[in-house]
Amino acid sequence: MTRRATALLLTLLLGGLLFAPAALAAQAEPAVISRAWYWQSQQNQNHDTPVGTVSGELPNPYCPSAPGGLGGVPGTCAEGRLPVEIINGDYETPDKVSAVGFDLTMLTLGSEVSKFTLTMLEAESGCRPNEDSPTSQECEETDARNPEGKTIQACEVTEIFGDGDGRQYNEMPKFDCAGAATAQRKEVKNDAKNDPNDPDPDHVWTFDLTDVAQRWAESSPLCTCVMFRPLQPKNADDDDLNWRVVLAGAKYPNGVKTDLVFTPGEGESLPPISTLPPTDSGLGSGSAPTSSFGSTEVGGGLDSGTGDDLGAAADAGAGGDDTAPPEDVAGDDGELAAAEGPEIEAMPGYVWLALLAGLVGFSLVRSIVLESVHAHRANGVLAHIHRINAARGGMQGTAAAAAVAGPLSGLKTGLATIGSTLKPVTSKVGSLVGKIPGIKKG
Repeated sequence: MTRRATALLLTLLLGGLLFAPAALAAQAEPAVISRAWYWQSQQNQNHDTPVGTVSGELPNPYCPSAPGGLGGVPGTCAEGRLPVEIINGDYETPDKVSAVGFDLTMLTLGSEVSKFTLTMLEAESGCRPNEDSPTSQECEETDARNPEGKTIQACEVTEIFGDGDGRQYNEMPKFDCAGAATAQRKEVKNDAKNDPNDPDPDHVWTFDLTDVAQRWAESSPLCTCVMFRPLQPKNADDDDLNWRVVLAGAKYPNGVKTDLVFTPGEGESLPPISTLPPTDSGLGSGSAPTSSFGSTEVGGGLDSGTGDDLGAAADAGAGGDDTAPPEDVAGDDGELAAAEGPEIEAMPGYVWLALLAGLVGFSLVRSIVLESVHAHRANGVLAHIHRINAARGGMQGTAAAAAVAGPLSGLKTGLATIGSTLKPVTSKVGSLVGKIPGIKKG
């Protein structure tokens, strides 16, 4: 009995060792590979420049640009910042919202996600050393304004979007805030050893994205992305009317931290995230590198599943129904053929007259030079040569006639005869040409 129990335990132990790797959880730190922020106040505007009036947009306030499209002002560009801002208590259309996308290709379909957290570092105003800047430092004005007790939600984004700063609202992708993860400001001790120039405490916003990551592992979505939006408190007061938080973003050291724990599934890996080409207003809004992608619908607002009026309004601003048939700009088939084919102009009258004169001349030449198939013509060139030969007589006359009948001599004589014959015809042709309108006699 003891031997059997020992054998059974050994069998279970060996089996556990064989199958344990498949059941072990994996851990990863997914990178943020796309980002954008949208500005409700951003609209196309006319700007006066030395070369005239041009249409453009408001510059990125966190990365000011020099006039004339010369790029960012040295030492003042805080690249990659992600703002969330409320003005005058407008939570339906916040003044600024931001979005990020994650690289979750390590997940496979059917994976079990047990943890996915996202920690965003809050940006701070001030200056820090930067050897790449002409001023040897980089300064920014990104302090939070009235952030205490405020809540930011990470809504699921259901469309791909283009990287960019200060983009218009109609470029915003659709999103769904139902059951979205939320975060509040948390103070953390600053590491004075790693950041001796900033002794003040730092602040972070941590989101638990486990539920949405589990949905992504089950459905292979178009975009593994979230949008940061302010959450309106139930009992809002004057303190909630105006506030701002600027997140440092992935381009700032330790600006983003992620922690993913999952058990791999047996399906294929999630496809890599696709993003639109970066958008740039040309007046300093700036853009970040991004991967290429094929065409897709882009329209801002909430996902249709939320039933919020903001989604419909943003869709209308984005261009309406994409399935509407294109207008028939070419007209019917006849008009299209006429437009594509070359235009043929009528020949002038003198061209036809010249062709007719050529036919008459050819006919006269043929009747004078060429012999009849049955006999020589009495007034032909060859008959004239024979008459000369007969007048000279004898062998000498025959030899002379042969010489005259040579190809060149005969042709010369024939042309002379043609000229005398055609003289009346050319006179008539000249008279007809002079009668054609627009042609004067020379």
